[in-house]
Amino acid sequence: MKETNNKLPETNTNIRLANLDDLKELMDMGAKFFENSPYAKLDTIDMEEVAATLRNLLFLQSMAKAVILVSTDKDDRAVGMFAAVSNKAMWSSTNMATEVCLWVEPEDRKSGVATKLIEGYEYWTRMVGCKIASLSTLTALDPDNKLSDFYEKSGYTKAEQGFVKKV
Repeated sequence: MKETNNKLPETNTNIRLANLDDLKELMDMGAKFFENSPYAKLDTIDMEEVAATLRNLLFLQSMAKAVILVSTDKDDRAVGMFAAVSNKAMWSSTNMATEVCLWVEPEDRKSGVATKLIEGYEYWTRMVGCKIASLSTLTALDPDNKLSDFYEKSGYTKAEQGFVKKV
């Protein structure tokens, strides 16, 4: 029988569950995520709402219904975040995890941080009993489809495309 290795690869980053002490750094990364997304052309950011959303996700994390992972470098500086929620799939009683936000600081991209965050996400999905994990990407942050290609090489299947419009 093949032994499963649940150990994450060695990098210069640490992946851990976020907590309220991380709120300021999570808010900063959430704002950068928004500013680099197409949503910035459709709406304005309200940092009080960002804080409230992050607090809600941290509360749901305590009930295994959400997760916020934070990646820190050797100096304990936050360099990435990953947030997801867990729900029953619409079509069955299968538990499904859905990414809410993935952000890696530009200077830390291509260093393995995103890979480690996704592996942490997949570990969490198994721990909370999810059978399906979904990821998405913002087209503005992936103009050459490199992230999409990476997801597919990691075993994910392209399932849908999203569209937004201000109404």
